[in-house]
Amino acid sequence: ATGRKMDELEPNADGCTQFDPNPFKKEKCKHCGRLWNEHKGVISEALLQGYLKAKEKAVEDKEKKEAEAKQQAAAKKAASKRASQTPEDDWFCDGPKDEANKVIDDESDDDMGFRMFSAEELRAAPMDKPASSEPFKPLKVVNLIDFGECDVYEEAPPDNFGSGSTAPGSSSSTAPGRPPPEAPSFSRGLSRGVLGDDMPGLPDTPLAASGTSAPSSGPTAQAHQDLLEEIQHLRQMLADANEEKSIQVAIIRDEVSEKQAFIEELTRHRADAEAALRDARCQVEALTAPSAAAREEEQQADARGLGGEAC
Repeated sequence: ATGRKMDELEPNADGCTQFDPNPFKKEKCKHCGRLWNEHKGVISEALLQGYLKAKEKAVEDKEKKEAEAKQQAAAKKAASKRASQTPEDDWFCDGPKDEANKVIDDESDDDMGFRMFSAEELRAAPMDKPASSEPFKPLKVVNLIDFGECDVYEEAPPDNFGSGSTAPGSSSSTAPGRPPPEAPSFSRGLSRGVLGDDMPGLPDTPLAASGTSAPSSGPTAQAHQDLLEEIQHLRQMLADANEEKSIQVAIIRDEVSEKQAFIEELTRHRADAEAALRDARCQVEALTAPSAAAREEEQQADARGLGGEAC
């Protein structure tokens, strides 16, 4: 063993004759500064055994830490899988319940186990079965379609519904035993005004006030309904146009008010400027008046002096 340990050493490249540990770094020599394993044949047996034991201990500690880390990782993995399991699936897993906390060092995802169950075992398994609270009831089908309303009678085209005549190609205008439906008389009301706000023509028809059509079939009712919808659409367009016009008028009024206020402010500034100009003129005139009087007196004095000399 001593020979094998000596084989791990290497000869010193600097030719150091004796390994003496550095007091601050025990693994290095204080003479050459190289490690202890580079002093083959010049290191004492006691120091060599101490360094080898320390190295083995470091390796063992490292392996122990790695094993503990693997064990903790496996334990966390098993705990996460147990947490993701529902209580109803506990009976489905292999192994007794007392081995649930056993750590299995396996990297595969198939550690939940697989078993084959028979029909008796499945029937005896504690599975939730839906309890039938009510006895069996026969299925009741309710027909929501009135096939009587599906009978559409052949009538004249919409442009001929007022004359009461049928189309030339139609075999029968009405069903046997039923009178043809009468066309609503709304032409007289519409002739007075269609686009008016009060809609004076609509009260002549019983459908204009409510906005709905009477229960009838065929193109007549559809044409009447389309006409009412068009009237409502035109009324809405008229209301929208009036609203838009009122908004535009309000905007123009606001602009006019702003411009009027600006004009009044300019007029006030002009009046203030004119008043300041008048005051300045008055001050200038007041300052220039004494000098003009003094000049006149000086001229008069000069004139009197010249007259005395002439005498």
